[in-house]
Amino acid sequence: AYGDTGLSTEKSGTTVYFVVAAVLVEDCHLRSVTEAAEALRAKHFQSGEIKSSKVGGDLERRLRVLEDLASLDFRIHADAIDKRQVDSNSGLIYKRSFLKYLHRQLYRKLVSAFPDIAVLVDEHGSREFMDGFESYIRRREKLDLFRRPSFRFAPSQSEPLIQVADFVAGSIAHMVDPDKETAGCERIMEVLGDRVLTISEWPPERRIYSRWSGAGVAPELDVMVERLCMEQALVFLEDKEGATDPPEKFQFATLRYLVFYAQFVNPHSYVSTKLIRNMLEESEGEKLGEQYFRTNVIAKLRDAGVVIASGHRGYKIPVCAADLGDFVTHTCGIALPMIERLKKARNLVLRASMGKLDILGEDQFSDLRQLCDGSIKGAG
Repeated sequence: AYGDTGLSTEKSGTTVYFVVAAVLVEDCHLRSVTEAAEALRAKHFQSGEIKSSKVGGDLERRLRVLEDLASLDFRIHADAIDKRQVDSNSGLIYKRSFLKYLHRQLYRKLVSAFPDIAVLVDEHGSREFMDGFESYIRRREKLDLFRRPSFRFAPSQSEPLIQVADFVAGSIAHMVDPDKETAGCERIMEVLGDRVLTISEWPPERRIYSRWSGAGVAPELDVMVERLCMEQALVFLEDKEGATDPPEKFQFATLRYLVFYAQFVNPHSYVSTKLIRNMLEESEGEKLGEQYFRTNVIAKLRDAGVVIASGHRGYKIPVCAADLGDFVTHTCGIALPMIERLKKARNLVLRASMGKLDILGEDQFSDLRQLCDGSIKGAG
């Protein structure tokens, strides 16, 4: 984890953000990844631990460590909390409550995706606190015959992967905490690449990255497009937080990943269908067919009012008017030929039946009938 639990962020030495990171490793790779992490610890930190605080603002050194860590077979999920937004009248003003709450949120996300996960947590404070925290988790998690996660504390100095999580959390802080942000910090995500499954911010941060290309659209319209589309996405995420129904769960995870990609990786790049489906398999423990993904995830997100641009390169949150133009072009390339084929089939049947059978004659097809009757020009 990165940061402290103090909510008086205006005080010197109090962090604005608190970041908790989880390093996810498959059982079959656990030993090799742990041994490799220990070797990297010795290489970069000699006899000390892998700690973000030891690197501080030395970005080049941080990137060298991250480059080596990114070669290991693990994935990362992180929660980043803006402490300025925490209600000062809530129970979270107390350190123990704050830590219990945040770690429980992360733990629940992991258990929902990986029912048999073994969670190893860095020690925090006294034995009394750790015992109380474990009891707190147990009381609130419903376990059954098919869900048997394990949970234990360990000192960071004896667990290289806990040290890796600390370093990752500190590195993410350099991207989100205004007191830690440094020039070139976007290179951190470039190095970590697809090792990061998601970074979830609370409350969701409205980061705007639009860069006008000078292609004839006013820059203020590009900013408007990004603000509007990002706002729609964040509203959906806020409404569907904690969804358990499979389609909604996959919609939430997909949109969360698209928002993460736009905010932390590259707002102008499309995310391939393959990459999103791989993410769902790794983060949700489910492998979705392509047709199911398109009809029950992407289509349903759009039905809910979320604007998702698409093309042959994949999907993205629109960040400029040109993205919307790509979306319209892609949609026309699919819809118009289908309408034209439907029109040809309808006219063929009309001629053969002497006008007695109109395959679009039902009231439910009135919109399609209007399209075929006048809005689409072409062969009959």
